Amino acid sequence: MYFYDACGDTKQFDIETYNLGFTDLVYQEDFKLLSSETLVQPKPASVRCIYKVIKKLDNSDFKSELVNFIKNNPFKKYFINSNLLSKKEILTQLYDVKKSVKFHFDADVNTFLLSKRGFFKQKVAVLALMRFDRKFYFCELIDADNVSQLEMFDYKKPYRKQRQGMMPPKLALFMLNLLGKDVKSVYDPFCGTGTTLMLALKNGLSFKGSDISEDNIPGSLENLEYISNKFDVDYDSNSVFQKDALKISSEDLKGISSICSEGFLGKPKAGNEELIDLVRESDNLADFYLDFLENLSGKIESGFPIVMTFPVYKTEKRLVFMDTLYNNLKDIGFKQVKLHPKHMSYLYSRDDQRVLRQVVKIVKV
Repeated sequence: MYFYDACGDTKQFDIETYNLGFTDLVYQEDFKLLSSETLVQPKPASVRCIYKVIKKLDNSDFKSELVNFIKNNPFKKYFINSNLLSKKEILTQLYDVKKSVKFHFDADVNTFLLSKRGFFKQKVAVLALMRFDRKFYFCELIDADNVSQLEMFDYKKPYRKQRQGMMPPKLALFMLNLLGKDVKSVYDPFCGTGTTLMLALKNGLSFKGSDISEDNIPGSLENLEYISNKFDVDYDSNSVFQKDALKISSEDLKGISSICSEGFLGKPKAGNEELIDLVRESDNLADFYLDFLENLSGKIESGFPIVMTFPVYKTEKRLVFMDTLYNNLKDIGFKQVKLHPKHMSYLYSRDDQRVLRQVVKIVKV
């Protein structure tokens, strides 16, 4: 039995696991935890961490299980957390154990510290007492976000632009997972600073990337070299090139089986824009993306998948979706497909954002 601490919502978890091939995944939800008998690997981007249940308990007393685990699994340090007991309650229960075993209490798993503590090098164990559906479980953390790694694809990458390359790495990874586990190659025609390409390189996908801005090409290559050195993986420097996305050729698509990208989301918003202006901007962008897709249409085969984000503009009263794009896909040989039997798309956003991202999957008819 496994517990998933979902950093997104269950809709995002449903979509991602479905596209990773877990189409019949059964789970229960209780207090921000998801429980399933199935281990989903690789860890979905929508999941912060995964616990494996060691033993179901009759009550909240887990001291004997902790002592037994420590006896059979020697680690340098042990970290304890719980979604039920406070630090004081845990320390009281483990008072006599504390004298002989070095362990530390966390109110919750601190993914920012896991790498520094040595979790990903198997130097420490992270254990937990979990309450789920009014039952108690002694668990071990088996996988989690490696924040130190994620930072390499974000603000630690050598080439960054404040107005470009702001795509969150976890969103890019989520989108790559939506292509399906059988996809082996990906093209990003709006590569910017190369976040999607960097993740493709790290995860063993062959890739190509292009951008209309000449400045972004050496910058993306610098970022790819950074990841290449960090993870000891090779790449072809000719796979990134300057190109207008409206002029992509058959040669550019050679050896490519999918597209994953975030294009231009529109001008920065101050929050005081008129609704008519936002609708006009959305329609203009829709025309651009329709031209982009129409150029691709005769160069790719039926079933070719494209996962992209498109902007949704937020006003006080409504959201402005790019309906012009979706309503005209059929005319240029494409169709939008559901990300999940229950979900057509996924809206990625934060509370303070004025421009939201709609994650969409399109295929060639």
